[in-house]
Amino acid sequence: MTDPGFLYNFLGATFFLGARVFLEVMVEGLWQYQHTPSTLILVNHKRDLDVLVVAPILYFSRGLLRPGRPITFAAREDLFLPGFLGAYLEAPRSVRRLLARLDLKPVLRRLRAAPIRRFPERTVREILFEVLEVRGDLPLESCLNEKVSFVSGIDPQLPLSKVVARVDLPWLHQPASLDILGQPLHDILRRRQPLVVEEQLTYFCKVLEEGGVVYLAPEGVLSTDGRMGRLRGGLHYLLEHAQGVRALPVGLSYDFLTTGRMGVFVAIGPSRTDLAGLPRPQRTQEVRRLLAGLITVTFSQIAGWVIMKLLETEVEEIEAIVLEETIRHRAHLLDVEGIRVDRRLFDEEWFHWRWRRFLAFGRRKGILRISRTRILLNREAILKGGQTYRENPIRYAANELKSTLQELGVVL
Repeated sequence: MTDPGFLYNFLGATFFLGARVFLEVMVEGLWQYQHTPSTLILVNHKRDLDVLVVAPILYFSRGLLRPGRPITFAAREDLFLPGFLGAYLEAPRSVRRLLARLDLKPVLRRLRAAPIRRFPERTVREILFEVLEVRGDLPLESCLNEKVSFVSGIDPQLPLSKVVARVDLPWLHQPASLDILGQPLHDILRRRQPLVVEEQLTYFCKVLEEGGVVYLAPEGVLSTDGRMGRLRGGLHYLLEHAQGVRALPVGLSYDFLTTGRMGVFVAIGPSRTDLAGLPRPQRTQEVRRLLAGLITVTFSQIAGWVIMKLLETEVEEIEAIVLEETIRHRAHLLDVEGIRVDRRLFDEEWFHWRWRRFLAFGRRKGILRISRTRILLNREAILKGGQTYRENPIRYAANELKSTLQELGVVL
């Protein structure tokens, strides 16, 4: 086991301590992680900060002064492109153009991150970067299919290096396939694509076979609406091609409908060595079940589910005590069904404190209106467009619960 270096340990410790300052982190089953060689860590994907929370918990499971086996990370491929932060972060145009000059690749390599290509989320910018790598700094016009419309403000004769630097252009961040390219570029990259993907996955297989530990989010992308996404083929490739792999499932959930510190639940399950021998459909179903079984149901999920049910039955006004007791009752029903539930929900004092935080969140977001002892549900604010936890937190939280129960075969 090689020393990962000062930067790796320093940033790991920083994230470990920072998570406990800014988040309310609760960990269960940490003893299941024994720093065993050839371990593939499988984690559901909810937030960009998932890996910053989970990886330090596992790496420092024996304490900050006794770090364990270094973890290698399967990271989205566009992270390694120059200017990723300028392309990804929501910021003023001047800031984004400044960030476009940054290249994270040297730091990511030192943090033991390696790229893995994602489909169908690949963007125009990623494809143009690959053309730039393979064929050089061609004019944009000579690369694109004649059916592709040019974006206003871009000179078709502009070289690719100048185009991809325009991180403020939404067109560059649209999902795209190789069909945007003209001939012969389309065919060149199409033949190259499976070779690139296999090379990336082979690297992680080598890490595992040499006794390393790999962190993988099998869904590949963030959950956009709270539901568990489909599992990508990289999971199957690693389990089928790397010998002697031990899969360690980790369930992650957030209690985020609050004005206080967001709660983060990390549950580590027992490792499995039998997944490689299962047929793919059965393996997919089993991994989804394992991850769902480790997701902790939170106050936010239950409250979101209850409110969505009320709106579905045309109820937009309810006594505060009735809503509070309904959330509490649903928590008990889930507990009886054997679902992993935040145990604090059954503590009277904590529940009342959490209830007040939820009401404050609802008022701040314009979701709830309090009138004496009654709560008015703002249907328009709750059901407005958007699916993400930022755009539509109530529906997102409700979908989280529904998805978990669906994977576990439980009807609420």
